[in-house]
Amino acid sequence: MPADPTYDLLIQGGAVVSVFTGETFPADVAIQGDTIAAVLPPGAVEPGLAREVVDASGLTVAPGYIDAHLHIESSFVTPASFAWLTLPRGTTTVLADPHEIVNVAGKPGLRWMIQAGQGTGQTILYGVPSCVPALLGFETAGAELGPDDISEMLDWPGVIGLGEVMDYRAVVRGDDRMKAIVAAARAKGKLIDGHCTNLSGADLSAYLSEGIDSDHTKNPVEIHVEKARMGMLVMIQEKSVRPELFAALAALPIQPPLCLVTDDVAPDAIVERGHLDHVAREAVKAGMPLLEALRAMTWTPAQRLRLYDRGVVSPGKRADLVLLADLPTFAPAVVISGGQVVARDGQMLRPEPAHPDL
Repeated sequence: MPADPTYDLLIQGGAVVSVFTGETFPADVAIQGDTIAAVLPPGAVEPGLAREVVDASGLTVAPGYIDAHLHIESSFVTPASFAWLTLPRGTTTVLADPHEIVNVAGKPGLRWMIQAGQGTGQTILYGVPSCVPALLGFETAGAELGPDDISEMLDWPGVIGLGEVMDYRAVVRGDDRMKAIVAAARAKGKLIDGHCTNLSGADLSAYLSEGIDSDHTKNPVEIHVEKARMGMLVMIQEKSVRPELFAALAALPIQPPLCLVTDDVAPDAIVERGHLDHVAREAVKAGMPLLEALRAMTWTPAQRLRLYDRGVVSPGKRADLVLLADLPTFAPAVVISGGQVVARDGQMLRPEPAHPDL
């Protein structure tokens, strides 16, 4: 009687790209469950030792893409439909800030988003919106979250941080409410995302001193560099992509860590142009080195989100992978999420999800 297969999935005949060294080397990738079990020389595993074999001849195996800052509601679709649209583009993990739905529906809005994002095949994590309403006293919102509300929500399943602190002027001037909201996240050791367009000098220092250590907004090149110099993680979305930025970054003695992010993308744009893969292509056109772009959508965001189980093709890591026919295009021929083949040639291998009621 033949032995039971050793592996659930074997990716055979491809070349693995390392986001640590920049090298590409021939290797087979064996997967057990949702985990990479081995990265081995070609032919080291007999095909009969795997339940399923993916022929990766001519393909490059890279980590699945990780978007460290976006708003699902800005895509005008449910979390399940968002995953259905973006997984074929290689986006296997996202951190979503649901500040739009929570400004309208309050706590139930975030509860619904968390529930609606389960079982999609994509890892969808959340930040608690920090500014509900966005500017207290200046608008009519459907909810108001204070420090106690946010402290409670930070403990909900799937929540890993505080969403973008966009009322940065309140933080800088020492507003008690905003300081207490940020302090609630610091007390729980959570991530704190920033939003501070053009903030510089003493104001930037005051903002950073509260523990807010990322920014995804568009800034003049010199302010992007200032923020990087001060240890702030610079997240680059498409509207920030320009040659002068990458030239300035390349001129630094040490390349700072960077993340490519999408922030807001409409569904027709995802269909026509892509998702994080599109931002990476545009960044490379503007002068970002190819492998730096790959690292900025895999390893660096994994570290930012404290997801130490992904972002690199390595044994023991989560089997979130993209198989690329042409690495510079970042367009996957095959997408594997949690050890499961979920998409081929830009198409999901499951039906489009139904749309549940809120």
